[in-house]
Amino acid sequence: NERIAYDVLLKEYTNSIGICDFYSFYWAKKKVEASAFSTHKKRRLVQFLQLIAQARHVSTAKEQFIKGTKIKRTDIIVQGSATTFKNYLNDLVSLGINPMLIPKERKITHLANPINKLMNPF
Repeated sequence: NERIAYDVLLKEYTNSIGICDFYSFYWAKKKVEASAFSTHKKRRLVQFLQLIAQARHVSTAKEQFIKGTKIKRTDIIVQGSATTFKNYLNDLVSLGINPMLIPKERKITHLANPINKLMNPF
């Protein structure tokens, strides 16, 4: 059934990859700074992005966030609960930022999420 296939593919894709575009740390930071969040929230989200960039994987970043970890080359320690981590992820999604950042060695700053092209046949 075409509709069931569409629903299953979309659900699995969304759960594993997400629906937001991918950005380098620099451009994700710019999007956060241009948001309507408070100055404090923007600062915390940028630190959160730094943690994800440093960890290179969201699940690793979550473990480090919960136990508390220092951002490399700074004196910043990020720590919080699993709920706070999830809230920060949701904040990034609300800004259209996929939490998995593009590593700077890739020399790409933005990658549109291919979900729309993948789902066109349906």
